[in-house]
Amino acid sequence: MKQTLVICKSLIRTGLLETFRRKEAWVVIFLTILMTFGAYTFTFFGVSGLDIFVKDMALTAVGLFTTIIGSVIATRQIPDDISRRTIFPILSRPITRDQYVVARAVAAFVMTALCFVMMTTVVTLLLAALKLTFGLIFLQYIWLKLMAVMWLSAFGVFLSVTLSQSAAFTLCFMLALGSGAFSRTLLLTVGEGNPAVNWVITFLYGFLPHYALFDTTGKVIYGWKPIPAMVVVSLTIYAITISAFWLYLATRKFRGQSL
Repeated sequence: MKQTLVICKSLIRTGLLETFRRKEAWVVIFLTILMTFGAYTFTFFGVSGLDIFVKDMALTAVGLFTTIIGSVIATRQIPDDISRRTIFPILSRPITRDQYVVARAVAAFVMTALCFVMMTTVVTLLLAALKLTFGLIFLQYIWLKLMAVMWLSAFGVFLSVTLSQSAAFTLCFMLALGSGAFSRTLLLTVGEGNPAVNWVITFLYGFLPHYALFDTTGKVIYGWKPIPAMVVVSLTIYAITISAFWLYLATRKFRGQSL
């Protein structure tokens, strides 16, 4: 366990340097600020009551760019090491392939989480300067979004050892972005028809990625009261469980993969 933590620390440090070298974090922060200011400019034309609209644009930008950069970071970790041949000196150390996969997933989570926290901090300060604030549910929003990032990182790493890098990114991003629509579509197909078909649909619903479950953007925007603690705990347990499941599949796949 201690050795795995040391490996994670090393890969996190190099991954952060690579992320900031590519200026990805700065780009998404700039685009988030641009979208927030773009929404606020409507007030200059005498349009009032746009507080909800400005908050919606700000948090939508944060959520969208977090999903994009999270999918990019998670699906490039292992393929980049393989293409650059840097994976060989890493694996020449006394570490297993399982430890390497887990460390890469942890590194992807930390990098994406840091980008999310930076965007959230900038948006919060920007909205505060515009005299727009959030309620206590905003703290739950941050926590659940971090749980979503953990799921996204594990899922992206699994796809990266299963598919090509471009295919892994596309599938990871599309399933994360459209998970809510996919889930609702499956639920609408469940009816009073064939029980076997309904069972298959229910199984698919449970197996499909549920990235949208962690999204409380609407509740934050409309100033809802904090959701029950049991719900947050249940989502946290689900996030940890499903992330461990995807990492288990990733390690199993990577063990026998030729480099």
